[in-house]
Amino acid sequence: MAQSDGRSATVTSAYAIVTCLFFAWGFITSLVDPLVAAVKGIFQLSDVEAQLSASAFFIAYGVMSIPAAVLLSRRKAVGTVLIALALMVAGCLIMLAAANIAVYELVLLGLFVLASGITILQVAANPLAAALGAPERSHFRLTFSQTFNSLGTFIGPYLGLRSS
Repeated sequence: MAQSDGRSATVTSAYAIVTCLFFAWGFITSLVDPLVAAVKGIFQLSDVEAQLSASAFFIAYGVMSIPAAVLLSRRKAVGTVLIALALMVAGCLIMLAAANIAVYELVLLGLFVLASGITILQVAANPLAAALGAPERSHFRLTFSQTFNSLGTFIGPYLGLRSS
């Protein structure tokens, strides 16, 4: 019985972490528009040039979806999530370096890498959230986790605009 309770606590903890990831990618994605405005001013870009920032971010979703599914089938959920998080960190570091050396093309690369990590994370986290618990409750778990994605998307612009 104790082993079952320990397993239940582990599954619940894993599900809570996955749900936090849903919040994180919603939060990050919602900051793209404020980022476009900031990048436009920093690099003195035209509107079209500044929108390349959003394009670099969202093109990654289309480009990386199928490779993410292949990665998931080879590495399974936990390994894929770790790779996704590493890519997200790498994307942030690339953008930090780009801002410090004032190279807009590196900002675009950083955004693409960050969004690639988010795409891979989404491909891995959706089935993971559904699988962490009783099969008959999988739809509820996935829908509940996705509400945190929406919450992150709602809160992100508010915090992003307050800090600028």
